[in-house]
Amino acid sequence: MLREARDMEQSKTLQEAYVTFLASHRQFRRFLITERMAVELVSVEGEEVAVIDGATERWEALDNTYARVQLLVGETVVDDAARALGLAVRQIAAARGRHGPGQVPGDVLRACWAAENAFADAARADLERRVSRR
Repeated sequence: MLREARDMEQSKTLQEAYVTFLASHRQFRRFLITERMAVELVSVEGEEVAVIDGATERWEALDNTYARVQLLVGETVVDDAARALGLAVRQIAAARGRHGPGQVPGDVLRACWAAENAFADAARADLERRVSRR
C-alpha cells in the first residue's frame, strides 16, 4: 500500500514536471513568434545565440523546468526529447534575429511543433510505462 502511494506520488510529480516544461516552452515560442522585441545574435562556440532584451525571466523559466525534468528522469528518451525541444525554441529565437514578429520561417516553426509533439509523446509513454509497472 505504501509503495503504491509512493509510486502514484512520483507519477504525479513527473506529470507536473512534464506539463510545466512543455507549457513553458510553448508559451515562450508564442512570445518569440508574436511579440516585438530587440534581438541581437551572437556566436557562442559556433552556435547562433539570441540575446533578447527583457527575456531573462522567460529563459530562466525554461532552464528551471528543464532542470526539474533532468533531475527527475536523468538521461532518458524524455531527456533527449526535452533537449531537442529546447534547441528548437532557441532556433526560433535566433530566427527572430533575422525576421520580424510573425515572420519566422515555416520550417523553423514546424521543427519546433514537431519537437513539442515528440516531447509530449515521450513524456506520455514514460508515464504510461510507469503506471503499467505497478
